[in-house]
Amino acid sequence: MPPRLKAFAIHLIASILLAIFALILVFLIWYPAPLAQAVGVTHIFLLMLGIDVILGPLLTLFVYKTGKRTLKLDLTIIIVIQLAMFGYGLNTVAQGRPAWLVFNNDQFYLVRPSNIDPLISRKAAPEYRSASWFGPKWVSVQLPSEKMARRSIISETLQSGAGLFNSPTLYGPIQHDLTKIESQARDFRELEKFNSPLAIESTIKKWPKAMKWLPLWSSQKGMTVLLDGMGNVIAITDLNPWKQ
Repeated sequence: MPPRLKAFAIHLIASILLAIFALILVFLIWYPAPLAQAVGVTHIFLLMLGIDVILGPLLTLFVYKTGKRTLKLDLTIIIVIQLAMFGYGLNTVAQGRPAWLVFNNDQFYLVRPSNIDPLISRKAAPEYRSASWFGPKWVSVQLPSEKMARRSIISETLQSGAGLFNSPTLYGPIQHDLTKIESQARDFRELEKFNSPLAIESTIKKWPKAMKWLPLWSSQKGMTVLLDGMGNVIAITDLNPWKQ
């Protein structure tokens, strides 16, 4: 094999391996299905990854010439640029990853690191100050029982426009709100307004322990959270909770 093609092949294989690592990290850990669909990251990320994987090896093919005095420098620049683009893209995706799945009132909310004010995060309990790198965590908004404190928090949140679900200072274990979740849970018949009977039936067959559901709000597409009879989360599905 000519040295030029060999260099191209090595660079391409290395780029593909890097892309596989990124795919596993993004779609199996940061955005477990169907959350990638909920936030609309799939097409953007795959486009970015495709350009990065193809462009680097093609530039190597273009500049590679045996005996060229600046060959090492040229290849180094290409690799540095490619890794910088890869790192920038991956960091952007990381900031948009689902961090918290927050129950508040009568539904769940998908919250990303980019949705949260860092100043508010610093005031939160240690376990809620930073988002996990190993998938989103289930929590619930837990307001103080004292009426004046409760009203003050709600008033401040409304003025900021952030939403209670975007404030880690109010997060607590979701297990503390199972009774409330169970009382707010909805019957599967309500899903028939927005989904085919076949889609609902196949979902129930796949998760036979699911008895009811609640909507999951996201910036791109709403999802459905399946619940058992005690209010415990069974799974997230792409059934439409409302007209989309």
